[in-house]
Amino acid sequence: MIVGAGSSTSAHRRDEYLQAARIAIDPDRVRVEVDLTAGIAVADAVLAGIDADRDGAISSSEAQAYAGVVRQAVRLDVDAAPISAALVSSAFPDVAALRGGEGPIRVVLLASLPPLGPGRHQIRYRNAHRADIGVYLANALVPASDRVAINGQQRDLWPERFETFAQLREYCYQVAGVVGVASIHIWGFEGGAETEALAAERGVALQLTNILRDLREDAARGRIYLPLEDLAAAGVSEEDVLRGRGGDAFRRLMRFEIDRAEHHYAKSRGLEARIAADSRPTLIAMTDIYHRLLRKVARDPEDVLRLRVSLSPWSKLCIGWKAARLCRAATAAAAASASAAAATAAAAAEVAP
Repeated sequence: MIVGAGSSTSAHRRDEYLQAARIAIDPDRVRVEVDLTAGIAVADAVLAGIDADRDGAISSSEAQAYAGVVRQAVRLDVDAAPISAALVSSAFPDVAALRGGEGPIRVVLLASLPPLGPGRHQIRYRNAHRADIGVYLANALVPASDRVAINGQQRDLWPERFETFAQLREYCYQVAGVVGVASIHIWGFEGGAETEALAAERGVALQLTNILRDLREDAARGRIYLPLEDLAAAGVSEEDVLRGRGGDAFRRLMRFEIDRAEHHYAKSRGLEARIAADSRPTLIAMTDIYHRLLRKVARDPEDVLRLRVSLSPWSKLCIGWKAARLCRAATAAAAASASAAAATAAAAAEVAP
């Protein structure tokens, strides 16, 4: 068996909750050891989640409960099929060591593997525990059997699950919102920070559209970008998404997500009027393509489970033609404005004493 794993990686700081995993693999099971070390600045917040009775000590029941919370945040899958991990043991430092950023919490999990044939297989590990302050070191993969060879490890820069929309929005901002802000600085704009906020909202709207359109392709890679809180509210499981199961609950989820994306398009309304006239056609065309994609998804949300939703060549041609026409109009307007300014200057020169 040859395996790979995905993880996120970052450096440890005083305001971070470092979570490092070691994964031992044999043909029948996977053993995961997670060491969690709180930086001094966040140690009290971590302790508050452990010391339920606030007596300044960690009882065995509190330790067991917290280890269970960590277990629930860890997800494993083999060849894109989820597997369940059971809590084996846990160890906690004393309160002083935890507050000093010195003592790691160790949680040990064990998951049984389904029968696997010879050849290449992929195991993915994800940890979403305390995503607000957590950072996740690259996982060390260790073969626990001479029948297992570690072929390689891949690291994802971004998590493959988001518990809340706040986490997803931050992701959208970092991968698309900042691109929107950078673009308007290249194109030229007026309105300062207010326009930058509009550009960031437009980027978020475009990325949310991407996520909805690419749901099937992302699921095939074991990724679900829609917030887990939204799935739960709609009655959709992760397995439903990964397996491409439609139905009333899925359509309800998609309608909610489509409305949210529309809300971000609406929040960015007026951006075009604030950027340089010769750059507006580019922005208009880009937005028109993505907004039409979103509306096409809205007509039959279950299409995203069967195919990659796209616009017809004719639709793209119409959008391109409209953008070209706007570009020519903007160029003509700029030339006319320059000509009028030159004529005014010449007239002023003729009447000058």
